[in-house]
Amino acid sequence: MCVQAHLPKRKNIEGSERFLAVALSIAGAGCVGARTGEVATSTAAQITPAIEETATATLVLRPPVRNVWRWESAGSLVPVTTAGRIWLGDWSPDGRFLAYWSWRPEDLRSEDPYPEGDLHFLAVETGRTCESMVDVGYPYFATTLMGTVAGDMWAATLDGHVTRTVPCDQARPPIYLDLPGPIHSVDLPPAGPLILRGETGALTLFRVESADWLLLGGEAGLYAYDLEQGAATKLSEVPLSAEYSPDGRYAAPTESVDRGSNYLRTTIVGLDDTEELASVVWQSQPAMAWARLQLGWTTRLS
Repeated sequence: MCVQAHLPKRKNIEGSERFLAVALSIAGAGCVGARTGEVATSTAAQITPAIEETATATLVLRPPVRNVWRWESAGSLVPVTTAGRIWLGDWSPDGRFLAYWSWRPEDLRSEDPYPEGDLHFLAVETGRTCESMVDVGYPYFATTLMGTVAGDMWAATLDGHVTRTVPCDQARPPIYLDLPGPIHSVDLPPAGPLILRGETGALTLFRVESADWLLLGGEAGLYAYDLEQGAATKLSEVPLSAEYSPDGRYAAPTESVDRGSNYLRTTIVGLDDTEELASVVWQSQPAMAWARLQLGWTTRLS
């Protein structure tokens, strides 16, 4: 069983310790991959030679994972937590916390194919873990947890609320938003306006005057939630997935050609007047995940 690791994007962490959440399988030997090489491992002590001073980006985690370890600067691995299953989430944008979900063995024996799990955080500065102050299910099909550069977290809770919380800070209780109905997903806004394809086939832009807002998904549809005004606006259509040019003048939205088809259309759109400048139809395949980005910005638009 191959087991890999999550590393924070920040290379230098305050204090004497650099952190590594190493996921180890207890079901036999595994392997830990880093830019410095790969070694086969069966015990925690054997992992150390594979990890040197060069930090790497986040790697893919392969279950089953049951242990998380902390790597100290002295080269030793200290166990952090153990569970029936552990799946790692993302590092917070400021690099202070690692989110992860854990399951008890009895949770995995239930008939539910998608058990919710319990959200926890690993604090880099202290090396301690803490349980989330709100119940947030694992994001199987929707984004349920989103970190901000300010160091807090937006979460869509299991009971349909959206909260703002600071991990591992009991002195700052969660703040709940006033919402029009149950919410199951929360996401930060894109780099530009939302792009919608209306019933007439024309592209329209949706802009929020406030710079501080969230995109929420609920049972009744999608909402743009203005955090400054405390108001939610329901969207008439589902926004297209889009990439935006660095100068903010163009966008490259992608949409399905036909429902159920794996053929996609990516279009270059001017954000001043929604004029469609160019488009291409391509087939979605794992090896072509770069196609949308290459189409959008390797050719200079004038």
